[in-house]
Amino acid sequence: MLSSHHSCQRGKAFFSQGEWEKAVICYSKAINLNPQQVEFYVQKAEAFLQLCDFQSAVLNLRKAYSLSSAKEEYVERMAFILYLQGQCLFDQEVYGDALESFTRASELQPDNSVYRRRSISCLAALNRYHDCFLLVNEQLDQDSKNPDLYILRFLYSPNLCFQATLCYQDIQEAIALEPQHKEAQAQMQKLLKRAQKAKNQATNKALKGNLKDALLKITFAIENSPFDEKGLYVNRGGSKALPGWRSSLCEGIPVWYPHSLTQLSCLTLKYV
Repeated sequence: MLSSHHSCQRGKAFFSQGEWEKAVICYSKAINLNPQQVEFYVQKAEAFLQLCDFQSAVLNLRKAYSLSSAKEEYVERMAFILYLQGQCLFDQEVYGDALESFTRASELQPDNSVYRRRSISCLAALNRYHDCFLLVNEQLDQDSKNPDLYILRFLYSPNLCFQATLCYQDIQEAIALEPQHKEAQAQMQKLLKRAQKAKNQATNKALKGNLKDALLKITFAIENSPFDEKGLYVNRGGSKALPGWRSSLCEGIPVWYPHSLTQLSCLTLKYV
């Protein structure tokens, strides 16, 4: 009669030869003969992993976890296998199931930022941008010095109709933390170009007497570049105005932040 040790050794031999299904059978025999031996479950889990049977691998590691006093190594391994499962599902565009796998991995290892980032990617693929935003905020609460997180929040914010000013602040924060951050610099340039385009459009509309649309354009410009002082701070009395423009009436009213449209009617902009 075969001993559990002998069955385990045969399993290892099959495993080394790449015959993982036969290895699983041998490890199963070893477990039947000695169900309290932790090593058998661990070896069986590794064979299942080679077969991409992630769930069976996790189940066997969970059994090893329950029998062993060395808990942490099995928790770490289970989390990693769930991560691999999630990645395979993500590559197959099965985002809902991938999210479940990454979430379970994160629950086993809450401090592992990689697993949480993958959850965020799944949520984005599912167009669940509000959940993305909340999860990124949670990450920032734990790691406020990570510029990548500010970039992530910036990328998801437009889908939630947040003000462009808040997006700008995230990019600015990322650059403050890492001045040479390529993605942050690229996004900042996009914002500045968008702001400059809106400023030019505002000037053209104001010249044609279309003050309402000019107001909207310069507001958009300021939201995308709130700290750009080139041509944005020219008005008398310290209030803001279009580049090269001043108000001849209603002195001191910020041109692009009226409380009502009636304020527009009492503004006459003159080019200076």
